[in-house]
Amino acid sequence: DENNYTIKGLHSRDANSFIRSLHGAKVSNLYLEDVKFSFSGVGAGGLAIYCDGSVVTNVHVSGKIEGATYVGGVCGNVDGSQIVNCSFMGSIVGFGIGSFGGVVGESAFSDISYCKTSGYIDSDKEGVDIGGICGKAVANDSYSYIYPRIRYCIADMKITAQGNIGGIVAQNYIQNVRREAFGDVVIKNRGLIDNYSLCVADSSMATTKGGICAAFGETSIDINNFYDRTGISGTVFGKGLSPENMKRKASFTNWDFDNVWTIQEEESTPYWRICNGKPYRVVCFSNFPGTLRITPAEKTLAEREGFEPP
Repeated sequence: DENNYTIKGLHSRDANSFIRSLHGAKVSNLYLEDVKFSFSGVGAGGLAIYCDGSVVTNVHVSGKIEGATYVGGVCGNVDGSQIVNCSFMGSIVGFGIGSFGGVVGESAFSDISYCKTSGYIDSDKEGVDIGGICGKAVANDSYSYIYPRIRYCIADMKITAQGNIGGIVAQNYIQNVRREAFGDVVIKNRGLIDNYSLCVADSSMATTKGGICAAFGETSIDINNFYDRTGISGTVFGKGLSPENMKRKASFTNWDFDNVWTIQEEESTPYWRICNGKPYRVVCFSNFPGTLRITPAEKTLAEREGFEPP
């Protein structure tokens, strides 16, 4: 627990993250401002390149991150981990073919919830996967303690690429599978759940694009996702809304506006009622005024959602 400390001005041409690897770790309440990692090696992330079996909560990154293969604003590659209440604001540049995302480059069997991005993602190579939150997400089975999903996330990135572009995730292979450990029933709370995208894409360069995701598996799950249809026009997942309707509560059908979301009708897009930790800080995005009105919950987000370290 970094006690809401802020680290400013981490610049390096020889490193591509603050911490190289997290294994069975917990990192929370940390702010990394004005980072700049421009190493062209494999993997890059504002916090870490690799995140395995770890819990990352309330970590916020701003700056510029460049790297290859898998690059994320917070973590490059996550496996069996939870990334909760994190954000990235700035620019990401991906070299070569790989998976690049606003929060995570590539995610396997992991939970990405209550995260937000704002800024730019760019790659000039063909065959890349770029998403406003995550480049590529996979899970054809599940760790017993984690629901693999991307949930309650907000993406607001300008994306330029020649590959697959998704407002939330470029390739979604979080499958709706059965497990004997759970009585051979379909596991709920998986997939893409209650996210929205304000992302804008350079459609002239995109190979495949989607307002929520560009490519998906046969049993991938899409639950109540929405996107600004003037930004990315593809309709693989989710429902496209006009900019005006993105600021209306009635547009977001089946969303929980009592406990999770709130909105300034006709003035702002939805934003969260709660965030992790007490006391807490919230990164204030200039185009996201609702963050100033977030109110504390009776319990922390971790307590409400049952997030525990592996």
